[in-house]
Amino acid sequence: MDYLAWNDAIGARFFNSDRSGARVFLYVTTDVVTEIGAPYDADLNDFIAAVKTGAPWNARHGRGICQQALQALEDWRARDLEYPPYLSYLALFVMADTVEVEGFARFSYYPGLRQLLGEEPAAGGYPSFDKMYALWFDLEGWSNRDRNGEYGIFRADIIGKREYVGLPKAQTILTDDERHKLPLLFADNGFDSFSPPSDQELSHLLSHETHHYLLPHTKQLLENRGDAESAVREVLLDAILDELHNWDGTVPPQPEIGARTKSSLGNLRLAMVLDRTAQTARFFLRCRSKREYPDEGLQLIGEEIQEPLYCYEDWQGWSTPLSDSETQAGIFDSSHLDWRDGLSLIDHEHTWKTTLSKRSIRVMVNATPFGFDGFVEDSQIPQGKPFYLVAHNDHADTLRTWGNECCEGFSEEDLISGLPAGWRLYSVGRANSDAHIRDDFPFLAFPTVMRILLHGGLKVRGNQYFTFALPDIEVTGTVEAVNVFCNDHQLNIDPETGMYSIPDDLCARGLIVEVRRDGVCIRRRSLYAVETVEWRDAVSRAHLDKFGRSTDGGDAETCVGSIVDGVTPPEFNPGIFLPPSAGHRVYFVGKNSGEIIECPNETISGDWHPVWAVLMQKRGKGTAIYCGTDPANEAPGTTGCKSQKRRRLWKDILWHRRKRIACPSHPTLRSLWQRYKEAAHYVR
Repeated sequence: MDYLAWNDAIGARFFNSDRSGARVFLYVTTDVVTEIGAPYDADLNDFIAAVKTGAPWNARHGRGICQQALQALEDWRARDLEYPPYLSYLALFVMADTVEVEGFARFSYYPGLRQLLGEEPAAGGYPSFDKMYALWFDLEGWSNRDRNGEYGIFRADIIGKREYVGLPKAQTILTDDERHKLPLLFADNGFDSFSPPSDQELSHLLSHETHHYLLPHTKQLLENRGDAESAVREVLLDAILDELHNWDGTVPPQPEIGARTKSSLGNLRLAMVLDRTAQTARFFLRCRSKREYPDEGLQLIGEEIQEPLYCYEDWQGWSTPLSDSETQAGIFDSSHLDWRDGLSLIDHEHTWKTTLSKRSIRVMVNATPFGFDGFVEDSQIPQGKPFYLVAHNDHADTLRTWGNECCEGFSEEDLISGLPAGWRLYSVGRANSDAHIRDDFPFLAFPTVMRILLHGGLKVRGNQYFTFALPDIEVTGTVEAVNVFCNDHQLNIDPETGMYSIPDDLCARGLIVEVRRDGVCIRRRSLYAVETVEWRDAVSRAHLDKFGRSTDGGDAETCVGSIVDGVTPPEFNPGIFLPPSAGHRVYFVGKNSGEIIECPNETISGDWHPVWAVLMQKRGKGTAIYCGTDPANEAPGTTGCKSQKRRRLWKDILWHRRKRIACPSHPTLRSLWQRYKEAAHYVR
């Protein structure tokens, strides 16, 4: 194989459409090179020879491979190549970090590079190696900007203070096989992508995993907290947390244990409604997942419960509270469970599994940002914000000591009812330190790994955002005495949110965010601003007729996706809107009492419009579906029709059957439905 053949083969291995939107690590080892070359009867020696020869236009023979790599970089986009022609050089640089050389320390980089090139191993820099950063950053630009993340997203991360060596070292933290198996570990430990575990808990659990999904070297890095490998450990944890953040809850098949199809994972979270005046609390469960919920909801069963529990999609990945009835008439009281043992529930029909973690201390945060009232469980203690702790009596002394010495506004809530036996509720105004608790309870430890997180904004894909809606920046971990810069411009922190905003005058195409301490960059992350997106050709290239058959577009009635030509839609007809199942009915309900008809036996008169469609099902159960036009202007009216029969039917559906009719899941519509029920209560 010549140089470009090797280059294309390496590019196809790591950058392809299957990795669209996913992060790519250029983790190249001698085994990987052997595997890539096997179909072409080429081996490692063939690869090294090709790299030494270089690209066909190489004119720097005898000046070293780094100079050859720089020439491969020059104006390469004008050569009409699918992959950057310097990939083989970067693969060599990464492979050098995976080679152990006798007589040199494992972290020594240059002896491995020289040994691969057939030179005498020696420490010390390599000629022109300090200029190789240009290749790494160009690769990041190509994958994110040129390819728009279609072949994967590459990040030119740096490990440690020696940035030239730190660039290839940052690619050797996760193999492809390890990355593909991370979802299995996430599912096995019940991790929540919305609320990640602390880095201390994450490293503890993954370093002790028993499935051998991670290499021994990776586990050793996770467990090692010494200064020698701290930079590598931080980058590794950051990469794993990134994978968790992007995980959608899909669990790959596991034929070895009988799981031959994909499954979906949701995380059960404890929710609490606290009435401090009445000194009572109510506890229930909600599910949260990035997966789309089934239209008919989930029917969950488990060994710990006697009857199935039901929930439906609510808002932002949250489900409605778990209920012991399909109509959501009664909310399941989770205080009857032993929270220390956790809970595992399964919906076999939809291959869903939901889990409540095994914890004897639970963090409860304000649920308002999630769109509902009360408090909901979080995986970590929020820094700088008030929260509650629900804890077992076994930890009362430890928490009291920690609360009095390391917190502000720490107190125990005196409740009359609601808590399970043997549990207590603590209120915390602010946690200033995790001393006294981080060793005994790793999940309560403050984050120590510095991370640059992006919040909000309007994402195009990967780490591309629209210029007019760039994300805010949050820096977590040990953030004392640091400054945040974007394209060398220092950013100011918002004291209320703890976020940094990118000024409008910095809207360059490429934005480099750096965290610096004493003028030295210790964390770096890139994002890309996109002015607009390229719209697809407005001219239809293919058409379908009303039977779904391909046509040349000459027919009178055709469609292309959502574009329909030659068809005039009929007027609204409640008789065909939301057609009921055989033998069942749909009630259309207007805003004033008495405005109600039974479909399909009646039609709506022209003087009112339906706000609700109540789909009746078996055994008198039903579901309320909003069919109005503007919830803000469709509050229940104060007038009513003259027909007493209609007014009674209106009240019967909205009030008398309220416990058997499932309310809408959207918070705004649920609130509007509640107002209709209250109005129906007083109808005569």
